[in-house]
Amino acid sequence: MAPIPVTGILFLLQSGYPADLVLRICVNAVNGLENAYGGSGKPRAGSPKFRELMTAMQESQSEGGMGFRVKATKDRQVVVMFIRPPAERAVASSHKVRELLGLSPDAREFSVESGSVAEDDREIAILTRSILQVMTDLASTIEVPRPTSSTGPSSFRSGLLSRSACFPRCSTSAMVRRRPTTPMSPFRTASAGSGSKTATSGRSRSFPS
Repeated sequence: MAPIPVTGILFLLQSGYPADLVLRICVNAVNGLENAYGGSGKPRAGSPKFRELMTAMQESQSEGGMGFRVKATKDRQVVVMFIRPPAERAVASSHKVRELLGLSPDAREFSVESGSVAEDDREIAILTRSILQVMTDLASTIEVPRPTSSTGPSSFRSGLLSRSACFPRCSTSAMVRRRPTTPMSPFRTASAGSGSKTATSGRSRSFPS
């Protein structure tokens, strides 16, 4: 239920996963720009600027205009996004990323923190999703076909195995049957000759008549 760590998101980007795919699936907001969400509860269309950010970051990533690294400080380790001196082909995308996130035009490194709103123009705040939110949002994009009058609801069950196919019954010939018997009384009497015998606990004793 806990949100995905921000470092996990950035390591996915650093390892080469497309920025637009990672942001669309795993992130709720970046510097106040909200992502679309189709899950139950609070569905939203998202900010158009977030979609522009996804495209700009993907273009900058493919052109090598941005990257991430872990920077050690006195108290903890901080994840930093850095923007390289833009090449001619990456100038437009890098400038677009700065503009959409409200970053300083002069800075090259920006600390990345967990949150929805950045403190200043040298920080990037990323609000990540939990795995449950990711699964819910993905499930909202799946369209289940409706049954037509010609096929009916049975068409949805046509591809499913019947219960008898999944769990076949044993044949009657393979089943072992026993004839029910009447339980024997622990005390059994029998008469023989001039005396009667009483069987108790497997032993017989004779008494005079």
